[in-house]
Amino acid sequence: MTRWDYSENTPNWISGYSPELPLRDKLGKLVNVEGKDIALTQNATFGSNFVANGLSLKSGDEVILTDREHPGAICAWQERAKKDRIVLKQVPIPTPANDPDQLVELFAGTITSRTRVLAFPHIISSTAVVLPARRLTELAHQHGCLALVDGAQALGQTPVDLQDIGCDAYFASPHKWLLAPPGNGMFYIRRDQREKFWTTLCSFAWDDQTDGMYRFMQYGTGNRSLLTGLDAALDFHFRIGPGRIYKRMRFLADRLRNGKDCRRQNLNRNCGLRNGSGSAHREIRLACGSHARFTTAKRRSIPRLKSCAALPHMHKPSLRRLLLLLPASGIRHQLRKIAPTFPSASATVLPSLADRMTVLERKS
Repeated sequence: MTRWDYSENTPNWISGYSPELPLRDKLGKLVNVEGKDIALTQNATFGSNFVANGLSLKSGDEVILTDREHPGAICAWQERAKKDRIVLKQVPIPTPANDPDQLVELFAGTITSRTRVLAFPHIISSTAVVLPARRLTELAHQHGCLALVDGAQALGQTPVDLQDIGCDAYFASPHKWLLAPPGNGMFYIRRDQREKFWTTLCSFAWDDQTDGMYRFMQYGTGNRSLLTGLDAALDFHFRIGPGRIYKRMRFLADRLRNGKDCRRQNLNRNCGLRNGSGSAHREIRLACGSHARFTTAKRRSIPRLKSCAALPHMHKPSLRRLLLLLPASGIRHQLRKIAPTFPSASATVLPSLADRMTVLERKS
């Protein structure tokens, strides 16, 4: 460490001063773009601020958003409205929002000749409504507007194909459904639109036009372990299989909406996270240091969790989402068993999760 001089072919102990292209390539694989088309930031709020402050707009120009925006997605636009007198319009999203045609019509009815931007969430944070991102992008382009998408709740939870969506910019938070450490973000701008956005957080490579989105990674000295965690989260996601994860989440959502009390055997068969022998999926067993013990037909299969290095340091929401991937039955006792090995913050949430899972067990 004392001999480290930032030169090439030496270990890199910090982040913020290197392109990180292999990691960007891996993340690009998940969203179907090249690594150079992605910037690694610290969260979705970075991307929202980059697009809101980096785009040249003048007084009277209109930006259309929804009335369900996360503060990280709308506040930068509110500052632009106060500073530069741009006009913000918010489309009211109905409850329930089950008709994509209606949603597109609501946006279309708000567009005028002064509209320059349609900015909307891929998945609404407060209601989990999935907006028709590709159709809204097409609508924006038909009127000569930019389509800017907040994908904070989408990445890792639902398929994200940026080529298919066709949007002009997309930003997301891998620390949510992708289970990466907090402090990771993804930011994308379509190549043919990139010159429209100024770099608003600057360091030595702020004007580097040779490496795509690298100029948006100029946040100064950062914690390299966060990028290592993102790399591991992507490996974990790909090992299980994105399609399998999406299928599992969709099954749980449908089960909640339908209010059906499925038997354990139906859950195992439909969720896509069990193999033919009935044991827990191999990748989840390996990731959690778990194994399954099966006894008579009267007893349920109970994964016996062991403490591992990753879990004690997991972000609470990430821990909850990981536990969603594990069978609920019988897990309460083991959560309490391993809770003493966790730091106080995680040990507090584990018993609470165990109590909630007890309710699920009694209903299954």
